[in-house]
Amino acid sequence: MSTRAVVDRRRDIALLFLLFAVGGAWFSLRPPDALSGVPLWRRLALPAVFAVLAIGIWRASWWARWAAGILSIVEAGICLVGVVSYVLRHDDRWGAPLVAALVMAFFFVLFFASIAAYLLRPSTGKLFAQIRGARAHAVPQ
Repeated sequence: MSTRAVVDRRRDIALLFLLFAVGGAWFSLRPPDALSGVPLWRRLALPAVFAVLAIGIWRASWWARWAAGILSIVEAGICLVGVVSYVLRHDDRWGAPLVAALVMAFFFVLFFASIAAYLLRPSTGKLFAQIRGARAHAVPQ
């Protein structure tokens, strides 16, 4: 596997996290009625974390790789718990909306789990270290 392909994946994941941050901030600034009582700083906390992790992943930081992997596991778990609780609450009303919600939620579970699997692989850590080393050698001292 070439280093160039890993750089592209790293930047793609950083872009995804940045998009999560922007979408979360927009959603926080225009909350639905159920979240209108939550303070603004609390609604903006997760988008801020996603933005910081996006920058850290873009720069190939080891701490961002681990934090983003753990956050992805947590997000996958939250999606999975949401699916299970939704199915248990609406067990008697199977229909198109319930199936659509299940498909979408399982997509996000697999999506976040795959991001976590990529970021927490030892080979990804080595490639991030290679990128940091190449950047350190490229800068004249």
